[in-house]
Amino acid sequence: NERDALANQLVSSGYALSELRKFKDSRKCFQEALEIRKNISPPDTQSVLYSYYPLAVNYYREKNYETGLEIFNEGFELGKDFLPKDHTLYVAFTRAIGMLHHQLGNVQDALEFSLIGLESAKLKNEESQLNIKSHYVAISILYYRLGNLRLANTYADTAIAIMEKNNSIRSLAGSYSNKATYATDLNTKILLTKKALEICPQDPVCQQNEMNIILHNLGDFYARKGNIDIGLNYILKSAKLKETDYDQFGHT
Repeated sequence: NERDALANQLVSSGYALSELRKFKDSRKCFQEALEIRKNISPPDTQSVLYSYYPLAVNYYREKNYETGLEIFNEGFELGKDFLPKDHTLYVAFTRAIGMLHHQLGNVQDALEFSLIGLESAKLKNEESQLNIKSHYVAISILYYRLGNLRLANTYADTAIAIMEKNNSIRSLAGSYSNKATYATDLNTKILLTKKALEICPQDPVCQQNEMNIILHNLGDFYARKGNIDIGLNYILKSAKLKETDYDQFGHT
């Protein structure tokens, strides 16, 4: 009991340090907590799994994706036959493994785990599809990267339908922007990007992180269509946003 209490304290300290972006210190806390729980006899598998997860996330936040993926995989191998498929940790591990494979360019592996994560999330969230919209968005992007436009659009349309049915603005502009990327016709690209531009100001996260990208893309599509003046106007608006607060918007 004392050792478990110490592990709990270390995990709490790790989260606090991580929020302060002191990742080296938070990693030490998470590593120590994991070792303590691994060596408690008899082992509490669920507690061990709850110690794997924050350690792997810490590596992810440090942008050490290879090690983060290794830790997530270790945890998933331990938990896949122990946890119910609708358990929060099962969903979290599969989703995270998919995300890290994507970061590392392993698109087919990312898709495999993302699909597993979606099916688990469906079981967990039977009463609220809104909680699984991000799974559809991620899978849509992966299918696009694999060149499967039909399934990319199918999953994007499902995500959009879920958000619109639930009057949810979060990520809706981004989903329309993704569909514009998937489109092969410039008129369709412009139509979908203008829809994204219309929605984006209603979503603070989109306004902060994606508005300049949407503006730049819309300008690019108009320019490619031959409407140079309109295209330049949108691109200049995008550039002005970046100049106003470069740290806020980052690279396109």
